[in-house]
Amino acid sequence: MYEYMDNVLKALQERYIALFEKLNTLPIDELNAIPPTKKLYDQLLKLVKKWYLLIAAHAYRDGWAAAEAKGKKKKEPDLEWLLFLLSEENPDPVTKYAFIPEAERKQGRLAEAISASRTQAERKEEIRKGMKYWTFQSTCGGVRVVDEATQKAYKDAGIKRVRWITQEDEKVCAVCHK
Repeated sequence: MYEYMDNVLKALQERYIALFEKLNTLPIDELNAIPPTKKLYDQLLKLVKKWYLLIAAHAYRDGWAAAEAKGKKKKEPDLEWLLFLLSEENPDPVTKYAFIPEAERKQGRLAEAISASRTQAERKEEIRKGMKYWTFQSTCGGVRVVDEATQKAYKDAGIKRVRWITQEDEKVCAVCHK
């Protein structure tokens, strides 16, 4: 179920690296760190939204495979819900973070960290951390998109119940454990 998302996010990783590395080449000091980091996160959000739509459509179509096996008619997915999924009004039930406000928070934190960096090495390390945090957030967001698209496909196909299976280990959160 997550293989397509994994492949997309792996390909996106190269783009993330290039975008974050570009910050290392810009003449940024403590007075002008906000505009380039804002531009970076605007690019990241635009990029990830585009690919989340593709991930959601793929997961939705995979969810319809079960319905087709039961003779249900296939229809094109309505992906308007995805915009709501990423919005401020719909936080993740596990992390309690809403995707876009969390991206804005990370952008502000990176700008502040770059401003506080005294050396080029410190600045480079902060940019590396920023990329790590973004990669983690976009991966968590991708998992949520797959889960939500799959559940929506099942619901739209008339499937009333599914069994959600976890690893049943200490890493399973309370929401998934239920």
